[in-house]
Amino acid sequence: MSRRTLESLVALNLARGVGPTLHRRLVETFGSIEAALGKSEATLQKVKGIGPVVSRNILAAADPKKVQAEFDLAEKLGCRVLAFMDPDFPEVCPLTVHAIAAFAQSVSWTIRQDLPAF
Repeated sequence: MSRRTLESLVALNLARGVGPTLHRRLVETFGSIEAALGKSEATLQKVKGIGPVVSRNILAAADPKKVQAEFDLAEKLGCRVLAFMDPDFPEVCPLTVHAIAAFAQSVSWTIRQDLPAF
């Protein structure tokens, strides 16, 4: 997975109001997360479920400084940012994934939407 793709995943995860369904719709509509993040507020709002607030949240989350801050936090914590489609992503049972997500959210770590749906 390219660094750009991983950065785009992190950016989308930072966007309040974007869960797995909107994530999927964005990719289906624009072809990739990177492409979706490059769209205007008006264009994003053409996706079912995305209104003015969520479209602004998506654009705000794509701020390179915010994305880099997540990578910096991971490094500080001794972690590596992985997406569920990364070959190094560990295979775990669904309960473990959700426990990891709950813990991660408690330390302001945003991986929730990178997790596979169960």
